[in-house]
Amino acid sequence: MRPLRCVVALVACVVALGVARPAILAAPAGAGDVPEDQGDLPTVDGNAIVATYRYEGKPFFEGGYILKMPQADNFESIDCGANGTVNPGGGPDGAPECGFHPAVTEATVTITGKVPWFDVAKSFQVVPYWSFDDKTYVRGDPITIKAPKSGKVTSEQAGQAYLEIGAAVNFQLTQIVGKIEAWDKKTTGKQAAADVASLDQALDEAKDDLKALRKDYPPAKKVTKAQIKAINALQGDLTAVGSVNEGLDLAKWKEQFNKHLQDLSDASDKVRAKLGLPATNAGGAGANQPALD
Repeated sequence: MRPLRCVVALVACVVALGVARPAILAAPAGAGDVPEDQGDLPTVDGNAIVATYRYEGKPFFEGGYILKMPQADNFESIDCGANGTVNPGGGPDGAPECGFHPAVTEATVTITGKVPWFDVAKSFQVVPYWSFDDKTYVRGDPITIKAPKSGKVTSEQAGQAYLEIGAAVNFQLTQIVGKIEAWDKKTTGKQAAADVASLDQALDEAKDDLKALRKDYPPAKKVTKAQIKAINALQGDLTAVGSVNEGLDLAKWKEQFNKHLQDLSDASDKVRAKLGLPATNAGGAGANQPALD
């Protein structure tokens, strides 16, 4: 906190090392001081807690979370963003604090632990606090944070691994687009199966890699499982193509293939979102639409 003047009647200033800081005011229950909007629910990724400070759109000069033991013992550092000033132990009860001058209505910060937060506790509570006048603190309602099991890799590493998985599949997709478009009523099932064999193999390898990825990065377990399901559906089309023009209608096969390819594209975007990657698969379905990117 910056040096302050104590000008609020009946509120004592807390002084440490000769620097005046806001006094601590607990938000009284039912008095309208506890906000409905206390910011986004903090998320945990390994050693990092990513949190958004907010209080119903009201500007604040300081904000933070009060960590209780043993989480307080695990605290290592805090990143307040480009407009914030770091004060690691400047908040109530020695909590990490971010200062903002001028005041802001929202701020996203990262609180880093010495070890993954899951290793300390699977779930724990933090108490948000703010200073709206640069003189006093107001505490909010306790927030329960659930820490997912830490994997062998970070979200950034998992994202890079995912991009590499997708590159092989996308390459094979680009290779077969022209072949599929050239199929006609004279195309045999044997020829069609040969044309898509390399894609089928790439999808097999992608499934193995996705299974390994979800073990290394558990937060992506649900979305990678859904993507594997979408891959299986697409591979069903590749298996069926062996009967094209031999009981299997080519036009209907292409329609179903395009649908399953779009489903795989949608599943890919959900994985990308979980890994912090931008979605790139928006657009219409089609054999030339990348499923993994």
